[in-house]
Amino acid sequence: MLNVNIFLPLSEAEGFGINTDLFETNILNLSVVIGVLIYYGRIALGDLITDRKNTILRNLQEADNKLREAEENLAFANKNFETAKLKAEQIRSQGLVLSGQTSKALLDAVEEDIKRLKASNLSSIRFEEEKSINEVVLHCFTDNFTLLYKMYFIMYMFVSFYFINK
Repeated sequence: MLNVNIFLPLSEAEGFGINTDLFETNILNLSVVIGVLIYYGRIALGDLITDRKNTILRNLQEADNKLREAEENLAFANKNFETAKLKAEQIRSQGLVLSGQTSKALLDAVEEDIKRLKASNLSSIRFEEEKSINEVVLHCFTDNFTLLYKMYFIMYMFVSFYFINK
């Protein structure tokens, strides 16, 4: 077995000098560097970790606030949507009622117009009937009167002629 004594070069050295054994010098250098890093680095590393922790907590808090705000906005939008939906349903039902009333009023007006036109037509027909009857009566009366007048004139002439000749 190989017996290696790492303190041998220190004990044999008579003064301060350069150690040319790379393996030994690397271990010593690394231990010094790691010691310095641990001593000074833990403060800096602690500060970095604390800053990172605070940044993460702040980001989580902002995300939570944004989530609450988004939930509130969603609830408000849903409420407005339901209100708008109810209003639209009311407007639709009012439109249906109004269209029903308008169509009923229009049908009633058309029915009244039809009745009025029928009455007007009936009145016109009656007027024309009366006019025709009056014309016929007048024509008959005129013809009869003319005939009577002619008969009267003939009788008058006959009687006059009779009394004159007598």
